Amino acid sequence: RLHLCSHNLETINNTTPTASDTLLAEVCLAAKYEGDSITRYHHNIKKLILISNMYRV
Repeated sequence: RLHLCSHNLETINNTTPTASDTLLAEVCLAAKYEGDSITRYHHNIKKLILISNMYRV
């Protein structure tokens, strides 16, 4: 994903205020969804660690 994002940024030719605002909105939205994904993933990992620690005892 990072490669695609940086490649897309390098090929932008339109620097009008509307295009810049749209890009900013898309980046913010992508960051929100990525943060949500990390939060869900982290929660599941914490559960797995807790379960594995219970079986070790």
